[in-house]
Amino acid sequence: MTRALYSLIDFYLRAETINKIHSPLLYGLIRAASDMGKTYYADSRIEALRAQLEDRTDTLTYVDYGAKGTGQTKTIKISKLLSTAVSNKWKCRFLRNLVLHYQPDHLIEFGTNLGISSAYMRSARTKSLFTTVEAAKELSTIAQANFKILGYTADFMTMTFDDFLFSHNKALETCDFFYLDGDHSYEGTMRYFTTFWEAGPQEMFFVLDDINWSQEMRRAWEDIKAFAPCYTVDFYKMGLVVKRPDIKTSLHKKIVPRLLKPWQFGFFS
Repeated sequence: MTRALYSLIDFYLRAETINKIHSPLLYGLIRAASDMGKTYYADSRIEALRAQLEDRTDTLTYVDYGAKGTGQTKTIKISKLLSTAVSNKWKCRFLRNLVLHYQPDHLIEFGTNLGISSAYMRSARTKSLFTTVEAAKELSTIAQANFKILGYTADFMTMTFDDFLFSHNKALETCDFFYLDGDHSYEGTMRYFTTFWEAGPQEMFFVLDDINWSQEMRRAWEDIKAFAPCYTVDFYKMGLVVKRPDIKTSLHKKIVPRLLKPWQFGFFS
């Protein structure tokens, strides 16, 4: 049995459905994030843009700071990049739902890529401050063009995540929604999470992508859960962390859709 399959089975066995959640805060959060039935006008516009990118056969050469921040130069077709490194429709709607539910005043995203998930989040909160950071100039340029097509605005920062932390420490003080997607190493994940936690406001929301993607990310997730009193929700692909001054005792949940554990509907209790 591969480690990834073992991790997935272990997650399923430990996970609960929303029916087992007693915290009103977490119940509302999970319900909002998981609602994939609602669609919005912006969805079709963004997906039409995604389809256009899927049809592109031209290649892009850029420095990839990637999962381990190696800084290697990559050449890849834009259509291939879209299928391998850009969030799928489910993730994008998940993020959109979270922003709709939380309504942050200042959202910061680490890992713009082509700007598809960025556009989904922006569509849910057009009046807030929105800062998105991407080290690869070539990717950031395409993302900015995509935002222009959609009529959205954002502060695009073309620099490494560490450079942003060094030069924009004031932005951390106002960020109440942080999405990390551009670094999947243990060291990077912990550095960015702890920096935002310590510098940010008392009430803050974190979204971490691919928390079960590797052993490093699983270790980072466990250390994040133990870092300070907080609420966390593990959706396997995505991890959510809630920071609030009234949280004195941590609460950690793993969540699967109701249909995957029908006996938790309450029919048999």
